[in-house]
Amino acid sequence: MPNYRRYYLPHRPVFVTLVTHARQPWLTTNENIAWLRICWQRVKTQHPFRHIAHVILPDHIHWLFEPTGESNFSAIVAAFKRDVTWSLKRANVGKGLPTNRLWQARFYEHLIRDQEDLNRHLDYIHYNPVKPGLVMRPTDYPYSSLVSWQQRGFYDEQWGEREPLTIQTMNLE
Repeated sequence: MPNYRRYYLPHRPVFVTLVTHARQPWLTTNENIAWLRICWQRVKTQHPFRHIAHVILPDHIHWLFEPTGESNFSAIVAAFKRDVTWSLKRANVGKGLPTNRLWQARFYEHLIRDQEDLNRHLDYIHYNPVKPGLVMRPTDYPYSSLVSWQQRGFYDEQWGEREPLTIQTMNLE
């Protein structure tokens, strides 16, 4: 098995993709997604981070966050995946949960380089449910941070109905 090396920069936003084991679509129920959100909050108390954006699709999650404490993004992701697994299995709420593993062992990460890179990843996250045909418009997808970004004035009401557009700038500092 290859030995992956990750590059860490403290207090730098990172885009991660977490994929379910064997791409099993267990991220489809309101209960399972509610547990994901609870786990994000619990992990945040142990490994502080600033949650920037997310989209939860049936078999994977795109998540953009910035570690703000001593923990690096790998520790945050590991704690999140572990907490979700333990919580769902303990609560036994997930209908159709896989019996063995919930997550693929590895995850994809990309450190955000600059403002343009941040904007591109925000657009990617928020437009992602349209690509596989889950919805026709990004605003129709309930498991995304798009609406909160619209409420802050970064996206207009019709964003993504025609084609992905670039949002206003969000300052990295």
